[in-house]
Amino acid sequence: RVAVLVSTVFDNYEDYSGVYVIAGIVGYSIQLYADFSGGMDISRGVSQIFGIKLLENFERPYFSLNMNEFWRRWHISLTRWLTTHIYINLGGNRCSKPKQYLNILITFIVSGLWHGANWTFVIWGTMHGLLQIVEKALFGEKIKNEIGNTYGYLTVIERAENTKEGRAQWKCKCKCGNELIVLGKHLRSGNTKSCGCY
Repeated sequence: RVAVLVSTVFDNYEDYSGVYVIAGIVGYSIQLYADFSGGMDISRGVSQIFGIKLLENFERPYFSLNMNEFWRRWHISLTRWLTTHIYINLGGNRCSKPKQYLNILITFIVSGLWHGANWTFVIWGTMHGLLQIVEKALFGEKIKNEIGNTYGYLTVIERAENTKEGRAQWKCKCKCGNELIVLGKHLRSGNTKSCGCY
């Protein structure tokens, strides 16, 4: 239903201003996410009927705290493909900072072209690449420390005592602030997403 609002505002944008335009932009963000994520949920459900398990492709991206985290949660399969086949092959982050930033920019421009052979998508990719570069240049270490040791919504604090069977346990903290003990295998498999608060 949000598409009705979005189409009304975007098709006649010169007739609207202020709060209507903002509502249209927010509505479009919701529509885009619902279309992508809903389509992937349907694909995953149909695949499971045939015994095929597909990866989760969207993990609450609008709850991200920064652009780096957003792209780890949005269209995960595309992000991984671009990282593996474009970014890493260009040298990834195993090079000088200027070269790394260029690698990021090229990767996002390719992402824009993947979405469509149109200058608007090239500009879109360039904008996201520049945002990533600015964020990495200004807050890179802080972001790395925040998400480097995070599994889903859990951040590992320290290793806890092993179980009686000798299995590793980890003391973790959820984004909501709750602390809990998690078996290591759950962290590796990604089955444990949160303490149940999300």
